Amino acid sequence: MNSTASNIMMTKNMKEKITSISKRLLCVLALLPLSFTQSAFADTAVKTNTAKLSSPANLVDQENPYKMIEEVAGLTFKRFADEQQEIRNNPNILKDIVREELMPYINYKYSAFKVIGQQLKKTTKQERNEFVPVFREYLVTSYAQVFTLYDNQEVVFSPEKNFAGKKIIAVNTRVVMSGRNDINVAFKVRKNSKNNTWQAFDMIAEGVSLLDSKQAELGSIIRQKGLPYVTNLLRKKSDRNIVFKDSNANTTAANNAKLYKGFYVNTVNLTTKDGILFINGELSRRSLALINKNNYSSFFKCGDVTVNLSEVSKVDTAGLAWLFCLLEQAIACSCQITFIHLPDKLHKLIELSGVNGLLPITVSE
Repeated sequence: MNSTASNIMMTKNMKEKITSISKRLLCVLALLPLSFTQSAFADTAVKTNTAKLSSPANLVDQENPYKMIEEVAGLTFKRFADEQQEIRNNPNILKDIVREELMPYINYKYSAFKVIGQQLKKTTKQERNEFVPVFREYLVTSYAQVFTLYDNQEVVFSPEKNFAGKKIIAVNTRVVMSGRNDINVAFKVRKNSKNNTWQAFDMIAEGVSLLDSKQAELGSIIRQKGLPYVTNLLRKKSDRNIVFKDSNANTTAANNAKLYKGFYVNTVNLTTKDGILFINGELSRRSLALINKNNYSSFFKCGDVTVNLSEVSKVDTAGLAWLFCLLEQAIACSCQITFIHLPDKLHKLIELSGVNGLLPITVSE
């Protein structure tokens, strides 16, 4: 066998090997959080260790978006698996792996501009040039942290479809979750018309776009405080060490959570009895998104309502806004509503938000 044929055979064997493990990586990306609570990438420079590089560009077929997703996933996870012991000793190695194996196939500049959205024309070239690399490192840190959640979940790929003549397509997958409902995840990829290659730019978990959620989260801040402010904000979010969380704690939390935008969050439970609406759990942007808005009016079908907030474990500004939505619904239904047993954190949030006296609160003895 000549050297050319030998090289082709070695490349084919390597592709087959990495494809067999690629499905396991994508399920990790499906669990991507929107924010993290750890701290800092130690160095923003890309560290190129040629002894550890395992994904030569010619191994990834970027002219076929379906094969690209599988192959990039496989190569990235293979590196993660091969360096597992080193990663346990220094979890920030995950950032290097993401930079070197995953980011070359993500169109982070396109994603960054989509996040800026309608404010793009109001930004300067210098502001955009400073934002894009910071946004890239923010993605690096986000994906690196997500690798710590990997637990051998399986991913099933939908059959490849004809993508001839298309500029943007979705590569559909399904994450198999033991003991829970499976997660439908689509990776959106975009074709570069100049070189006919494809790159990923968004992930959609259960119909919710990660890119759209980021645009919603950061868009108003960009509008109010400007792009440089958000650049500094994301720089701080990226400036975090990767941390492996306790697996038992994660399991317990998952058992008391539901999927929202690709990851699990604590839920809020609403029950009514004798004219009292009991709220138990989190009143947060993520947990409230799980509530069926069509049920709001049913809270007032029997007349006036007292809302008991004594079991609220967490509340943010979205939770406070939701309480005003209940007030609006009560007015629309010609009902009276009263809020009782507010936790201290909610009282403080009301004061900080400057909405004292706007909610009908009854103080119990």
